[in-house]
Amino acid sequence: MIAALIPENGLKVQKIYSSASAICLYCREVGATHYIYIGRGGQCVGLGVYQGIVPSRYRVKDKFLELMRGEFKNWRLVNSVWHEKEKMCHLQFLKKDQAKDFYYIPSGNELYFCICHTHERNQKKTVLKSWEGKRKEVLEIPDPLAIYQDFIKSIKKRDFEKDSSAMNSDKAFGIYLIKSSRQVIKKKIKFLKRKITNISQDLETNKKWRKLYEIADSKVDLGNILPPHFLVEGVKIRVDGSEGQGKIYDLIYSKAKRLRKGEGILSVRLDQARSELASLLDGEDLEEIETAYKRYEAPVWKDMSRSEKLGRAHQKDIRANQNEVDFFKVGEFSGGIGKSAKGNDFLRSWGNKDDMWLHIDNEEGCHVVLRIQNLLELNSIALTAIAGAIAHYSGVKRSEVNLVYSEVGGIKGIKGRPGAVTIKRPRYLTVPVNHGWQEILSFI
Repeated sequence: MIAALIPENGLKVQKIYSSASAICLYCREVGATHYIYIGRGGQCVGLGVYQGIVPSRYRVKDKFLELMRGEFKNWRLVNSVWHEKEKMCHLQFLKKDQAKDFYYIPSGNELYFCICHTHERNQKKTVLKSWEGKRKEVLEIPDPLAIYQDFIKSIKKRDFEKDSSAMNSDKAFGIYLIKSSRQVIKKKIKFLKRKITNISQDLETNKKWRKLYEIADSKVDLGNILPPHFLVEGVKIRVDGSEGQGKIYDLIYSKAKRLRKGEGILSVRLDQARSELASLLDGEDLEEIETAYKRYEAPVWKDMSRSEKLGRAHQKDIRANQNEVDFFKVGEFSGGIGKSAKGNDFLRSWGNKDDMWLHIDNEEGCHVVLRIQNLLELNSIALTAIAGAIAHYSGVKRSEVNLVYSEVGGIKGIKGRPGAVTIKRPRYLTVPVNHGWQEILSFI
């Protein structure tokens, strides 16, 4: 059925979307648009053509969708072949001097795939098999029979009784698309309710701009103002302590202008969020929505398996970053010291959210994560030894250091600035430096 839709020069894949159950290829030709759906596995396997794109409220994003977009977006679909004996679908794509073959292999309630890529200009040929999980460079692209035989040899089963023909009709695909994606709506409704609550709270604060204007114009006595900020009608005004009364009123006036502008923006956002929520509630029978979120259907892709807790690429990054950290033990507790910005960033992923994070306040230098939930668990000797190690790794030569510390869960990295962080709940402690720290800490 799909092969009959494809013109001689092919269909251009302009966009790719996904629901929880199917991938949608948004394809264009002169004067026509086609929506080709590929089942993601589970109860939805096979190919189908459905008159309409995945509605935005049903869309999901995951690693499989990103793979499909990276591989086939802006390519031309030139052929579709169904191999009846192997129960395997073969889609062929072209782009300039490159060719790609996408093999779709339903097996029972599971889905496997294979992507073969031929680049004529540099004579490079690669194959990605989901049952192996790794893209390999090859001398020759295997034919469909060879791919099927490798699949059978690797999977060691022939469970192909799943009848995918029912999914090859517009009606069947449409019904399952809506039915299997209803959990996405509940998640969206929950998100919108939380969003409306937050915007409403911010809007109430922004509406205070009129009172701030009145205070700035009336020049009322504000009393003794101390840094870093003071409150006017519950609104924070930041000061550094050097401002005179005239400057204070200017700050209030500037704050009022920003709140007035923010009121208009938030009002529009609130109306949009309420309208979107109303459309979801009006269009759906909430009693039919499952209370538990059903996970998205995904192909059997070795690199995505939860049995491999970390992908190979991620493991490689971890091994590289571990070299930027020195791990140690002090008594019964363990910890890590960052030797670079990368090491400092790695420590946040190494530690648990309740572990303690330490750093010298207002200084560039190392970060430390301790596998403890309270610094009081350390005796004074261990604490001063850790302070000595932090001072040494940070290049600070003092008899005591001012430490800032918090739970790892309250430390967030700053995008584009390796090693830089924001601290949600900072606490401070001045600790003497033990210069014999190397005799107390045991490095692993």
